[in-house]
Parts: sequence; structure tokens; C-alpha cells
Amino acid sequence: MDGSANLQATVDGRPLRILMPTARYLPEHGGTEIHTYEVAQRLASYGADVTVLTTARAEPFARVSHEGAVRVLRVRAWPSQRDYYFAPGLARIIRESGADIVHCQGYHTFVAPVVMLAALSAKIPYVLTFHSGGHSSRVRQAIRPVQARALRPLLRRARKLISSTLFEADRFARAARMPATAFAVIPSGSDLPAPRADDGMDDGPPVVLSLGRVESYKGHQRVVEALPALERARPGLHLRIVGSGPYEAELLELAEELGVAHMLTIAPVPADRRDEMAQLLQRAGCVVTLSEYESQGMAVHEAHGLGRPLLVSDNSALADLGDHANVCSASAETNSDEIAATIVELLEAPPLPARRPLSTWDDCATALLEVYLEALARHP
Repeated sequence: MDGSANLQATVDGRPLRILMPTARYLPEHGGTEIHTYEVAQRLASYGADVTVLTTARAEPFARVSHEGAVRVLRVRAWPSQRDYYFAPGLARIIRESGADIVHCQGYHTFVAPVVMLAALSAKIPYVLTFHSGGHSSRVRQAIRPVQARALRPLLRRARKLISSTLFEADRFARAARMPATAFAVIPSGSDLPAPRADDGMDDGPPVVLSLGRVESYKGHQRVVEALPALERARPGLHLRIVGSGPYEAELLELAEELGVAHMLTIAPVPADRRDEMAQLLQRAGCVVTLSEYESQGMAVHEAHGLGRPLLVSDNSALADLGDHANVCSASAETNSDEIAATIVELLEAPPLPARRPLSTWDDCATALLEVYLEALARHP
């Protein structure tokens, strides 16, 4: 992070006051949490006054804390064991914030309508980044388009709707019946700290990484089902699922049934240990993401930036990666033997050198700042 931007994060000669409400934030795991942290830090380094407003589902918690120049406020949310995140305390803080602009991070919990309604009632301009994702519940997945349509009156009043990919923008333009001009496409950054030169591939057995939260829709079970064939083809190979979540017990049971439990580890990398994630990806012989839905797939883009061989689903935003070198795709119909054969092929392919990521966090933060300033200039 170099703190440089072509635009000054100021308005009327003072720091631009940005309020970023989000249902979840670090140290919880996930792409939205990392995205919010990275852009908040950079916008603060550009001179903005940035506050992240988030929720806590259990006591005790710090109501006010600081991460560098970014202030973090937390309010109580209910229920504690669900992802609905109903947090009525958000509204008062937003109304009393004195923010120049409110940037709502995420649309799929009760946080989003509360945030947009509060900003609207306080006459504070707001933007929203969708951060859409899949869900293990088929019912919840099916109602997502209905949810987007239900939010349409509030989405229409946003100064801009932000998507990480054209795929996501097109999807929500159709679901909410909104014009394409209402959207800005701003990819998340995918730049990790540079791995140390002595932390590349070692002489040990190959390691395959399966990335993503441990939910059934993320497709980790498809890689586990391929392990018997992989063990026959590449003895000593190990699979690490990089994530955590409610599907872990089922995956471990599946590995036991298939006789491959010795080949499997399930362990996340803490979201604030970006250097550790860089080292892990650098050592991987192959990186796999067989999710049923990704709006961008931040972790797999990070692996791509490090030149790792990739196996990805041919759906949602992941399909855009299929045209790149050292990237193979799998459909929903690809069986476990075919998945194993593709992984073996990728393990034998020479990794590409690291390259500039498709989008950096400075790219992302600068584009967001342009959106904020344009919104305030057009609608003071």
C-alpha cells in the first residue's frame, strides 16, 4: 500500500467522511471482510476519514476500536447462530454519523435495508457493493433474485451500485430490473504480499489447495471424492481445504468412508495473515475452486496472480478465468476421475511466473474514491 492516489479524498477542503457498514468484518473470514479492510485502509491513507460499522453476535465485544487510521464501530446483532444479522442499532449511528457518503458492503442480510433506509432518512448519499455469493440452502439460493427485486426501491436511490465483475452487474441488472448505467464494475484487489524467494515449491509431496468457506456449495466434496484416484496416480499427494465452516464434519466423514482421511487437512488462514496466504499459495502444486457460484473469487485470483495452476468451475464469474494459461475448467457433470486426471495434468504443468494481478487494491480504492466524489459532485 503506497498511499498514493490521483484524487484527493477531500470535500470542501476537509477529509471526506466515509461510513462503511458491513454485516461481518475481521477477524471473521470471508471475501467481504477482506475487501472492506483493504479498501478502508487505502482510503484512509489517501486522506479520508473512514469508519467501518459492523455487527457482533455475541458478548463481549469492543464497541469502538481502531485499525491504523480506520475507526471500527460494532453493534449487537441477532440471532447469534444465523446469518440474518438483524442489528437495529445501526440506524441511529448512521443518522448521527455526519458522514458525507455511506458505502454499504453486501446486500444479502438485514443489514443492507437497515443501512439504506437510515441513510435515506438522514439524507446521506449512499452506494452499495453487492458482494454476492452462493448458499448451501437451495431455498435461500432460489430467493436471492426475489430479494434483489424486493430491495429495488432502495437500490434505485443509491448513487451507484457496485459489482466486482460484469457477470455480477448483468445478473443484478436483470434481477432488480435496473439499467446498466446504475452500475459500476470495480473488481476487488488480488495483490498479496510477495512470497519470500526461498519459500517456493519444495521437494516434498505435492499439495493441492481447495479454496473457500467450508460450505457444501463451495464444492470441496468433489475434490475429496477425487482423492482415491489421485492417490493411485500421485502417491503422497495431500489436499488442504483452506477455509472453515459448518460442512467440515461431513467432509471429514466422507474422507473416512473413502479411506483417504490421511490425505486431507482442513485449516483456514486467518484473514489478517496475508503473508501466510501468499506463502501457502506459492507452495501449492495446484489450486482448486469448484464452487457453484462466485461473484469474483478473490482467493483464486490471488493464486492466478502468483502463477499457480488452477482448476475452476465453468460457471458464474469463474468462467472468465478459463481462457488463461494453466487454467482448466470443470462443469457440474465432470466426474471424480476426470477431476483427478485434470489435477494430475496441472501438477505436471510448469507454474507460470508471478504477474501483476488483474486488479490491485489501490486500483479498487481509487475507483471507489472516484465514484464517491462523482456522486457528491453531481448531487451535492
